[in-house]
Amino acid sequence: MKPFRILLAVAALAVSFGIAAANRRIPDDARRARVAPADISHLAVYGTAVRLAPGARILDRNNRFVTPSSVPANSVARLRLGSDSAISDVWLLTDEEIAQSDPLPAWPQP
Repeated sequence: MKPFRILLAVAALAVSFGIAAANRRIPDDARRARVAPADISHLAVYGTAVRLAPGARILDRNNRFVTPSSVPANSVARLRLGSDSAISDVWLLTDEEIAQSDPLPAWPQP
């Protein structure tokens, strides 16, 4: 009986993570851009290094926190700027999120 309870708990946890990732809310003021890792304190946005704010959050396609160096090259993301014009939040987009329209125009390309 105990292995069944463990299996049930693992299955419930897996389902809850899937629901959390599917229902994540990306703010309307986050703009779409192509990003890649640049260094520990910057992301390359369309090839130009842009500073990350202290405590910047980067969420991958599964809604997990990742480091700037683990961002896949040429990823489609939505970015939010802080008051100092540094990137404060990054959401790496899933295929479904890429297909949706954005409330704001995309990040300006150089």
